[in-house]
This record gives sequence, C-alpha cells and structure tokens, in this order.
Amino acid sequence: MSGNEAFELVSERGWNRGLGTMLRSGLDRWFKTKMWWIQCLIWGSLIGFILAAIAFNPESPPAEELLILFAVFAGLFPAVGVVIIM
Repeated sequence: MSGNEAFELVSERGWNRGLGTMLRSGLDRWFKTKMWWIQCLIWGSLIGFILAAIAFNPESPPAEELLILFAVFAGLFPAVGVVIIM
C-alpha cells in the first residue's frame, strides 16, 4: 500500500501504543521553530516586569504578598500564552 509510507511501525502494546511517536511528532513541530523561544521570553519578561514594578514601588507590599503575586502571575500568564498560541 502506498498510503502507509508515512506511518512508523510501532511494536508497543497496550493503551499507549503509538503515543510516543505522536508526542514526538507534535513536540518536534513546536521545538524546531524559533517561536517557542520568543514566547518564553515574552511571557517571562512580562511576569518579571510586573513583579519588579510592584516590588520597587515606594509602598511595596511585604515579602509574603510578593510571593503570592508571583504565584498568581506565574500561573496565569502561561495559560494565557497557550491560548494565544493555539
């Protein structure tokens, strides 16, 4: 059959049969571009800039509140970034 040339033969068994091949293919399409570096730099610098603006404010909150803000922003921005990329 000429249609099966693009498929890779897998000798695994069970529910995850072919999952590694499919995952490798999807990750290769993302990590072989420069876009993932650009997105990491954008969202990482955005988190850092907002936290620096809060930390170096004259009425800076206590360290505990800064850690809470970091956790919120570090959890929120990657989710927003994934939605934008998709």
